[in-house]
Amino acid sequence: PNLGSICGFGLGFDAGIAMEIGNNMSTDLKNGVNSKDYKLKVGIALLDIGDVTYNNSNKNYIIDGTIPVEMSLIDPEFIAATAEGSDALLNYTIDFARKSGALKESSAKTTVSLPSSLQIQADYKVWKNIFVGMLWQQRVQLHGENTWLKNSSMVLAPRFEHKWFELSMPISSFHNYTEFGLGTFIRIHSLYFGTDNILSAFRISKYSGINLYMGISTNIN
Repeated sequence: PNLGSICGFGLGFDAGIAMEIGNNMSTDLKNGVNSKDYKLKVGIALLDIGDVTYNNSNKNYIIDGTIPVEMSLIDPEFIAATAEGSDALLNYTIDFARKSGALKESSAKTTVSLPSSLQIQADYKVWKNIFVGMLWQQRVQLHGENTWLKNSSMVLAPRFEHKWFELSMPISSFHNYTEFGLGTFIRIHSLYFGTDNILSAFRISKYSGINLYMGISTNIN
Protein backbone atom coordinates (compact mmCIF):
# COMPACT_ATOMS: atom_id res chain seq x y z
CA PRO A 1 0.00 0.00 0.00
CA ASN A 2 0.96 3.63 -0.50
CA LEU A 3 2.04 5.04 2.86
CA GLY A 4 1.01 8.48 1.69
CA SER A 5 -2.61 7.35 1.50
CA ILE A 6 -2.79 6.49 5.22
CA CYS A 7 -5.50 8.71 6.66
CA GLY A 8 -4.76 8.28 10.34
CA PHE A 9 -3.05 6.45 13.15
CA GLY A 10 -4.18 4.85 16.37
CA LEU A 11 -3.41 2.40 19.11
CA GLY A 12 -5.46 -0.54 20.33
CA PHE A 13 -4.89 -3.47 22.64
CA ASP A 14 -6.64 -6.23 24.60
CA ALA A 15 -6.19 -7.28 28.23
CA GLY A 16 -7.44 -10.41 29.91
CA ILE A 17 -6.87 -13.24 32.35
CA ALA A 18 -7.85 -16.93 32.42
CA MET A 19 -8.05 -19.50 35.21
CA GLU A 20 -8.70 -23.25 35.49
CA ILE A 21 -9.87 -25.03 38.64
CA GLY A 22 -9.91 -28.81 39.13
CA ASN A 23 -8.63 -31.83 41.01
CA ASN A 24 -6.15 -33.17 38.47
CA MET A 25 -4.62 -30.40 36.40
CA SER A 26 -1.69 -32.39 35.02
CA THR A 27 -0.77 -31.57 31.44
CA ASP A 28 0.77 -35.00 30.79
CA LEU A 29 -0.55 -36.97 27.83
CA LYS A 30 -2.00 -40.41 28.49
CA ASN A 31 -2.73 -42.48 25.40
CA GLY A 32 -2.65 -39.32 23.32
CA VAL A 33 -5.27 -37.58 25.48
CA ASN A 34 -4.66 -34.59 27.73
CA SER A 35 -5.19 -35.74 31.33
CA LYS A 36 -6.55 -32.42 32.66
CA ASP A 37 -9.68 -32.99 34.73
CA TYR A 38 -10.91 -29.44 35.27
CA LYS A 39 -14.09 -28.45 37.10
CA LEU A 40 -14.27 -24.86 35.93
CA LYS A 41 -12.60 -22.67 33.32
CA VAL A 42 -13.07 -18.91 33.50
CA GLY A 43 -11.69 -16.13 31.32
CA ILE A 44 -12.34 -12.40 31.38
CA ALA A 45 -11.04 -9.82 28.92
CA LEU A 46 -11.46 -6.23 27.88
CA LEU A 47 -11.19 -6.06 24.09
CA ASP A 48 -10.41 -3.28 21.62
CA ILE A 49 -9.17 -0.59 24.00
CA GLY A 50 -7.94 2.49 22.14
CA ASP A 51 -8.83 4.89 19.38
CA VAL A 52 -7.92 6.12 15.89
CA THR A 53 -7.23 9.74 14.93
CA TYR A 54 -7.74 10.69 11.30
CA ASN A 55 -5.24 13.12 9.77
CA ASN A 56 -7.55 14.53 7.13
CA SER A 57 -9.41 17.35 8.87
CA ASN A 58 -13.16 17.41 8.51
CA LYS A 59 -14.83 20.77 7.96
CA ASN A 60 -17.40 21.26 10.69
CA TYR A 61 -19.74 24.16 11.26
CA ILE A 62 -20.77 25.50 14.65
CA ILE A 63 -23.95 27.60 14.75
CA ASP A 64 -24.34 30.23 17.48
CA GLY A 65 -28.09 30.55 18.03
CA THR A 66 -27.71 33.65 20.18
CA ILE A 67 -26.69 35.79 17.20
CA PRO A 68 -29.63 36.87 15.02
CA VAL A 69 -29.32 36.43 11.27
CA GLU A 70 -31.55 38.58 9.05
CA MET A 71 -31.38 37.69 5.37
CA SER A 72 -33.24 39.84 2.87
CA LEU A 73 -35.04 37.83 0.19
CA ILE A 74 -35.03 40.81 -2.15
CA ASP A 75 -31.28 41.36 -1.92
CA PRO A 76 -29.77 41.25 -5.47
CA GLU A 77 -27.06 38.81 -4.40
CA PHE A 78 -29.66 36.44 -2.91
CA ILE A 79 -31.76 36.60 -6.08
CA ALA A 80 -28.69 35.97 -8.25
CA ALA A 81 -27.66 32.95 -6.11
CA THR A 82 -31.20 31.55 -6.33
CA ALA A 83 -31.12 31.82 -10.10
CA GLU A 84 -27.85 29.87 -10.28
CA GLY A 85 -29.22 26.84 -8.42
CA SER A 86 -29.24 25.09 -5.05
CA ASP A 87 -25.43 24.86 -4.67
CA ALA A 88 -24.98 28.59 -5.22
CA LEU A 89 -27.82 29.36 -2.80
CA LEU A 90 -26.28 27.11 -0.13
CA ASN A 91 -22.86 28.73 -0.53
CA TYR A 92 -24.44 32.19 -0.33
CA THR A 93 -26.32 31.27 2.87
CA ILE A 94 -23.19 29.83 4.50
CA ASP A 95 -21.11 32.87 3.55
CA PHE A 96 -23.83 35.26 4.82
CA ALA A 97 -24.08 33.44 8.17
CA ARG A 98 -20.29 33.38 8.50
CA LYS A 99 -19.99 37.13 7.91
CA SER A 100 -22.72 37.80 10.50
CA GLY A 101 -20.77 35.82 13.11
CA ALA A 102 -23.44 33.17 13.64
CA LEU A 103 -21.52 30.45 11.77
CA LYS A 104 -18.02 29.38 12.68
CA GLU A 105 -15.85 26.74 11.05
CA SER A 106 -13.89 24.09 12.88
CA SER A 107 -11.30 21.90 11.18
CA ALA A 108 -10.32 19.82 14.20
CA LYS A 109 -9.11 16.28 13.63
CA THR A 110 -11.59 13.49 14.27
CA THR A 111 -10.83 10.82 16.88
CA VAL A 112 -12.92 7.64 16.90
CA SER A 113 -12.83 5.15 19.76
CA LEU A 114 -12.59 1.44 18.99
CA PRO A 115 -15.62 -0.81 19.64
CA SER A 116 -14.60 -1.87 23.15
CA SER A 117 -16.33 -4.76 24.88
CA LEU A 118 -16.14 -6.76 28.09
CA GLN A 119 -16.03 -10.50 27.40
CA ILE A 120 -16.47 -13.28 29.96
CA GLN A 121 -16.12 -16.96 29.06
CA ALA A 122 -16.73 -19.94 31.32
CA ASP A 123 -16.97 -23.71 31.00
CA TYR A 124 -18.33 -25.78 33.91
CA LYS A 125 -18.17 -29.55 34.24
CA VAL A 126 -21.50 -30.66 35.66
CA TRP A 127 -20.91 -34.42 35.75
CA LYS A 128 -18.55 -36.73 33.85
CA ASN A 129 -19.25 -35.94 30.15
CA ILE A 130 -21.79 -33.14 30.71
CA PHE A 131 -20.64 -29.52 30.50
CA VAL A 132 -22.16 -26.05 30.29
CA GLY A 133 -20.30 -23.28 28.47
CA MET A 134 -21.05 -19.57 28.57
CA LEU A 135 -19.94 -16.56 26.52
CA TRP A 136 -21.06 -13.05 27.49
CA GLN A 137 -20.04 -10.01 25.44
CA GLN A 138 -21.14 -6.60 26.72
CA ARG A 139 -20.29 -3.49 24.76
CA VAL A 140 -18.74 -0.64 26.73
CA GLN A 141 -18.04 2.99 25.87
CA LEU A 142 -14.83 3.93 27.62
CA HIS A 143 -14.44 7.49 26.33
CA GLY A 144 -15.11 9.83 23.45
CA GLU A 145 -18.25 10.95 21.67
CA ASN A 146 -17.32 9.22 18.40
CA THR A 147 -17.43 5.51 19.16
CA TRP A 148 -18.12 2.34 17.21
CA LEU A 149 -20.30 0.10 19.37
CA LYS A 150 -20.51 -3.67 19.15
CA ASN A 151 -23.72 -5.56 19.69
CA SER A 152 -24.02 -7.15 23.13
CA SER A 153 -24.83 -10.84 23.31
CA MET A 154 -24.88 -13.91 25.56
CA VAL A 155 -24.65 -17.61 24.73
CA LEU A 156 -25.25 -20.62 27.00
CA ALA A 157 -24.14 -23.95 25.52
CA PRO A 158 -24.95 -27.18 27.38
CA ARG A 159 -23.16 -30.14 25.81
CA PHE A 160 -22.41 -33.84 26.07
CA GLU A 161 -18.75 -34.49 25.26
CA HIS A 162 -17.10 -37.85 24.57
CA LYS A 163 -13.98 -38.85 22.70
CA TRP A 164 -16.05 -40.21 19.79
CA PHE A 165 -19.18 -38.08 19.99
CA GLU A 166 -20.27 -34.58 21.05
CA LEU A 167 -23.64 -32.86 21.06
CA SER A 168 -24.39 -29.24 22.01
CA MET A 169 -27.46 -26.96 21.87
CA PRO A 170 -26.28 -23.31 22.18
CA ILE A 171 -28.97 -20.90 23.39
CA SER A 172 -28.21 -17.29 22.44
CA SER A 173 -29.50 -13.79 22.99
CA PHE A 174 -28.04 -11.29 20.53
CA HIS A 175 -28.52 -7.87 18.89
CA ASN A 176 -28.31 -6.22 22.33
CA TYR A 177 -30.51 -8.94 23.85
CA THR A 178 -33.46 -8.18 21.56
CA GLU A 179 -33.41 -11.49 19.63
CA PHE A 180 -33.00 -15.13 20.60
CA GLY A 181 -31.60 -18.16 18.84
CA LEU A 182 -31.14 -21.89 19.31
CA GLY A 183 -28.26 -23.69 17.62
CA THR A 184 -27.10 -27.27 17.19
CA PHE A 185 -23.58 -28.72 17.12
CA ILE A 186 -22.74 -32.37 16.47
CA ARG A 187 -19.30 -34.00 16.32
CA ILE A 188 -18.71 -37.60 15.27
CA HIS A 189 -15.06 -38.42 15.88
CA SER A 190 -13.25 -35.79 13.76
CA LEU A 191 -16.22 -34.61 11.66
CA TYR A 192 -18.39 -31.80 13.01
CA PHE A 193 -21.27 -29.72 11.69
CA GLY A 194 -23.91 -27.37 13.07
CA THR A 195 -25.84 -24.11 12.87
CA ASP A 196 -26.18 -21.04 15.10
CA ASN A 197 -29.93 -20.58 14.72
CA ILE A 198 -32.38 -23.31 13.72
CA LEU A 199 -35.42 -21.37 14.96
CA SER A 200 -35.35 -19.10 11.90
CA ALA A 201 -35.19 -22.10 9.57
CA PHE A 202 -38.42 -23.54 10.98
CA ARG A 203 -40.10 -20.10 11.24
CA ILE A 204 -40.43 -20.49 15.01
CA SER A 205 -38.96 -17.03 15.53
CA LYS A 206 -38.61 -13.92 13.39
CA TYR A 207 -36.40 -14.73 10.41
CA SER A 208 -32.99 -13.11 10.87
CA GLY A 209 -30.79 -15.40 8.81
CA ILE A 210 -29.29 -18.85 9.22
CA ASN A 211 -25.83 -20.32 8.79
CA LEU A 212 -24.49 -23.83 8.43
CA TYR A 213 -20.92 -24.92 9.06
CA MET A 214 -18.93 -28.14 8.99
CA GLY A 215 -15.34 -29.24 9.19
CA ILE A 216 -12.80 -31.86 10.24
CA SER A 217 -10.51 -31.54 13.26
CA THR A 218 -7.50 -33.62 14.31
CA ASN A 219 -4.87 -33.66 17.02
CA ILE A 220 -1.19 -33.31 16.15
CA ASN A 221 1.04 -34.81 18.84
